Amino acid sequence: ELADHVTVSGGERHTVSADRATVGGGFTNTASGKHATVGGGSTNEASDTNATISGGSNNASGFGCTVGGGQQNDASSGVNATIGRGQQNTSSGGSSTVAGGNQNVASGTNSFAVGNICTADGDYSVAMGRKAKTGGNNGTFVFSDGTDTETTADVVNQVRFQAGGGF
Repeated sequence: ELADHVTVSGGERHTVSADRATVGGGFTNTASGKHATVGGGSTNEASDTNATISGGSNNASGFGCTVGGGQQNDASSGVNATIGRGQQNTSSGGSSTVAGGNQNVASGTNSFAVGNICTADGDYSVAMGRKAKTGGNNGTFVFSDGTDTETTADVVNQVRFQAGGGF
């Protein structure tokens, strides 16, 4: 059965297989969820209802999730998860966000990560900077400076800073 009211605006080798799905352009993009949208780029996959990918390459977006761009970002398993852009980021917690950067993970519910190699895996947690980790602890805020030192929360509801230059 063919999908109804689909749109492909340009580019080539796209797959648009769900009702009201859209691919704006680019190369080899897939919009397979109902109301899913891929704006452009290449090899992006908006695979569930209301999934959105603005552009970039090799990005994945799931139910109600958004990927703004970048490369190899994955917001396909969290509900209403968001990735702004960057590379190799994962936002898999419900309503979690990776604002940008590289190799960050926001897997806790309503968690937030930004920077480089940060992990916000506790619910309602924030990890930012370089190598900041919430350690699976809920309600934590961890900031790590630009050094190669990993900074990890070790109890719930903790605020932890690594700032080599001082406060």
